[in-house]
Amino acid sequence: MWFLIGCFHASIVYLIPLYTFVNGGILGGDDGPMTSDMWIMSLCSYTSVIFVVSLKLILSSRAMTLVHLVFMISTSIGLYIVWMWASDSLLYDTSDTVIEAHSTPLFYLTLACSVCACFVSDFFVKSMNFLFWPSPNEYLRDLISKKQSIDEGDNRSRFDKIWK
Repeated sequence: MWFLIGCFHASIVYLIPLYTFVNGGILGGDDGPMTSDMWIMSLCSYTSVIFVVSLKLILSSRAMTLVHLVFMISTSIGLYIVWMWASDSLLYDTSDTVIEAHSTPLFYLTLACSVCACFVSDFFVKSMNFLFWPSPNEYLRDLISKKQSIDEGDNRSRFDKIWK
């Protein structure tokens, strides 16, 4: 299942920026509108990968604390943002791609669309698993949230079916 979700996320993270920025993605420059290049598309795709992976790690963690959250955001996302700006201006000649990308709302909208599409697909898969194929742990957690005992009604027989 993880492999299929990963392939689906990869296609979302690649195809949404591809169709947004290539063949018609127009950015406004000082000299008028210009066609965006592959650097902006790849920057948006890789930024989406960083955000999707970080969000997936945060959502998959069962023991997330504030300390974990702060360090996850500062090391994963924060260091990437610093590296992105530093590499564009100091290390590589990418024609100020980061400045161009961050000067348009299209970059942020594309980033939000691809990350949200991955989040919605994860939420859908987790909801379907919980509703139709719950694990024993999820079933017990549901009973606890409803303040029910496993010995009440047919809870024990349902649990035994899930456990097998």
